[in-house]
Amino acid sequence: MITTEFPSIIDDDYITPEGFLPCKPSQPSYKYVSHHYFRLRLLQSEILQVLQYQQAQHARSGGANATNPWMLNNLPSPFLSQHGSFRSWRSDIDARLGQWLESAPTKTQTGVAFSTVIFELNYWQCIILLYRQSLSTPPQFEREFNTSNEINDPTAMHAKEAIGDEEKVFLKVAEAGQKVLRIYRKLHVVHLVSYTFLATHNLFSAGIAFLFAIWHSPSVRRRLVSDVLPKSIPD
Repeated sequence: MITTEFPSIIDDDYITPEGFLPCKPSQPSYKYVSHHYFRLRLLQSEILQVLQYQQAQHARSGGANATNPWMLNNLPSPFLSQHGSFRSWRSDIDARLGQWLESAPTKTQTGVAFSTVIFELNYWQCIILLYRQSLSTPPQFEREFNTSNEINDPTAMHAKEAIGDEEKVFLKVAEAGQKVLRIYRKLHVVHLVSYTFLATHNLFSAGIAFLFAIWHSPSVRRRLVSDVLPKSIPD
């Protein structure tokens, strides 16, 4: 749980050993970028905590310590307890991620040449993080590898998605994967991306998620053929 206070939004030019100098509330500051990322880290932390909670609950329910009275197996998730179900929470944080993207600071607010497309890239990567564990295991793989016995199998972590929900998950993941690949392409062309381990991991995850959705979802394939998946980022 992240409880650290956000730093002041006041630009460093107005912070002196004697105290804060007066400045206009609308004064541009690069710190708006930092603050916006702090908000995203809180959302990412929540997503990871809920997904790991689901995974841990599954492991405890079927493990050797399922009846161990000393194990704290019934601790509620502070995030899921505010919602009636996992799907309700997922819908809520999906909306909050959208609000985060819509409220991204502009160059006028920050006063720096920070490419706002980076915010969009982070948004779509969070969408993949949120939905990828809800992707169902293909029946042929389940029969061959018996994946329901694995801790990290998403169909074992929570109730299987309804048919309509499952197709929505595939469409979400397909769109997010496509957007991440397109944005990285755009950043590469203008030399605004460094190919660190994290960037490589993000590209691999987006590519695998995109291909998985195409392979297993008729809805995704139909939309790709009809070119319905949005293309806000040009080639």
